[in-house]
Amino acid sequence: MAFKVMILPAYVREVINTSLTDDEIDGLISASVAMINTALVGCAISNETMAEIQRWLAAHFVAIKGSMSSVGSTASGVIEEKLGDARVKYSDASKTSYTTTTSMSNLKSTMWGQTAISFDPTGRLASLGGKPPTIVSLTDY
Repeated sequence: MAFKVMILPAYVREVINTSLTDDEIDGLISASVAMINTALVGCAISNETMAEIQRWLAAHFVAIKGSMSSVGSTASGVIEEKLGDARVKYSDASKTSYTTTTSMSNLKSTMWGQTAISFDPTGRLASLGGKPPTIVSLTDY
């Protein structure tokens, strides 16, 4: 039996501050339920626990979406940004090089993902993601 959406965007906003719209958060809630249905299908998990897993997993996706939206511009004057294991370094605006190291696909990369893992009585969420990727991009040299 597949799990259904059990939470609203307001519940996600209780655990993470975001400027995303309710529609955007609804999409991330749907993504969390899809991931849960892949990883936890057939598991007996109480409704209360499942709602918490959905909430914290959706907040993890909010954190990822927020970090990705701030990665694209060197004009911001940011020298380095960090969020969990993710790191972005910018050069000055006259060069278009940057280095990104990220493991955001791994639930352990954010406190929200770690909390979702802690609610999972099966331990299956902890094994998702595998080894984090490393991405290095150099241009205009």
